[in-house]
Amino acid sequence: MQASSSRRGHVLLVAGLVAMNGCSAIFVRPARSPQGNEAPRCTESRAAPIADTAVGAAALTFGAVALGQALSCSPNCAENLGLALAIISGVVLLGTATSAIYGFQETGRCREAVSAWCSSHDCGREPLNPGSGTFLRP
Repeated sequence: MQASSSRRGHVLLVAGLVAMNGCSAIFVRPARSPQGNEAPRCTESRAAPIADTAVGAAALTFGAVALGQALSCSPNCAENLGLALAIISGVVLLGTATSAIYGFQETGRCREAVSAWCSSHDCGREPLNPGSGTFLRP
């Protein structure tokens, strides 16, 4: 029983360390100063920070449940992984929350930069459906 409990703890630790980085920290490209007459090349999509937020919410939920288990354990506390899972969930929550904040800030800056650039250049926007207000961006 000790080997499976230890193996499970190691698996949880590795999964937590991998998730701690966050999608935004890895995939979001920040807006840079425009080079000449080029459009800004950055990440406009908020998919990564939304994914970070979802992982952070899951980590918060798991951590709260695990902490409750750890605080209410009785004679077999050594076999309870609640405290370890709560700590790993806290680390994951911290990493993903930081990544989500960074992602939302950078995608917002990117959208502003693209909007500013498009206001002074022809972005080639054509209405998807005339009168609908929906546009395609190349």
